[in-house]
Amino acid sequence: MKRIVILIMILVGDFSLETHDLNIKNYSSSDDWAVLIENVANHYKQDFWLIKDIFDICLEYNVDPLLMISLIKIESDFVPTALSRKNAYGYCQITPIANRDVDSKLNRYNKRENIILGVRFIKKLLGLFEGNIENSLRYYNAGHDYIKKGEAYAKNIKREYRMLNLLYVRNQISYGKIYRKETF
Repeated sequence: MKRIVILIMILVGDFSLETHDLNIKNYSSSDDWAVLIENVANHYKQDFWLIKDIFDICLEYNVDPLLMISLIKIESDFVPTALSRKNAYGYCQITPIANRDVDSKLNRYNKRENIILGVRFIKKLLGLFEGNIENSLRYYNAGHDYIKKGEAYAKNIKREYRMLNLLYVRNQISYGKIYRKETF
């Protein structure tokens, strides 16, 4: 019965399936990048295309994708509907204030836009703190109270980030040329 319904939908219906184009021409070594994305996806038991989307968004905004993946792991454990006591939502735990501050046109409840907001927010903070990742992460977590709070949060992300690098980045030199603009 399912097959008949699907066949009818294909023949009669006007719907589109979302397709993903693995456009790794932008990356230095296509095999290394595809393997890195696949390894990270398998490590966290996540869909390849979600991790690839995070890489693509990070590439667009010149943010280290392993940093964002580490942040998402710590913030929401890859739960797209995670909601905190402070009303932070989604993969990147975007608050309504951060949403307005970064781009009020983007919807923090949309999975992809939530990631875009998180990447753009980190990018903004890295600029504000002159590339200091630790202070950027502390501010991302604790806001204006970042000097007193957020130290354990930043250490957790740093530990996750280092683990991903040690386990999965085959070519540290080419990865570093593209992403490691900041120092941890």
